[in-house]
Amino acid sequence: MVKIQKTKNYDMFKFLHGNRVLDNKRIGKLTGAIKDRDLLSVRPIVINEKNEIIDGQHRLEAAKKLGKPVYYIVGDAFTLEEVQVLNQNNRNWSAKEFLTSFVAKGNKNYTILKSFKEEFGFGIGECISLLSGKHRNYANFRDGGFEVTDWRKARKIARMVYDFAPFYTGYKRRTFIYAMQLLAGNKNYNHERMMTKSKYQKNKFEDKTSVEQYLEMLEKIYNFKTPTNKRKYLRTL
Repeated sequence: MVKIQKTKNYDMFKFLHGNRVLDNKRIGKLTGAIKDRDLLSVRPIVINEKNEIIDGQHRLEAAKKLGKPVYYIVGDAFTLEEVQVLNQNNRNWSAKEFLTSFVAKGNKNYTILKSFKEEFGFGIGECISLLSGKHRNYANFRDGGFEVTDWRKARKIARMVYDFAPFYTGYKRRTFIYAMQLLAGNKNYNHERMMTKSKYQKNKFEDKTSVEQYLEMLEKIYNFKTPTNKRKYLRTL
């Protein structure tokens, strides 16, 4: 039978490197919930033999704020992988939390992903798609299996996306980035031509809800004042 222990020695507990970042808003909610009720005793935190917190770092911080005892149980040889599994069945980790966790573990692919995201300011999903070279490729990201396949091409496409900034405020929208990723692989697409056409068609840029709608919009801009026999059809991928 698992023994539940309690203590007010908050300093005995250690944060597991790579666990998700503390959420102050969540700590505040927990503090309010346990202020007048003894809820911590029915939900003890879980630590490993090194006193590293496997589950319950937010409950620990709430207890510290209120000066309440911490109830805890000790498990054997828990690792960061078990933390991720446990938290997925509690409150799902966000993509950002998974990214932070794998970076902390020294995964080079995730470190490149984090750096790329910080440089260009795109969403994690868009960065995964660009760096993997596969449109909307999220497979294995949460399991640590994400791999960068073409860093240079990803940067080239990202810079192409930024070239639209003077013409379109929504250039960082997810579906627009996905559309540009597809265009970059289209043999009919010439980026210099698109930039030239865009200068005279700023009023044609508008937010769309799908990749297909963006491709249709971009195709019209691309073929602005172009003879029918010289038009390029960008939606043919």
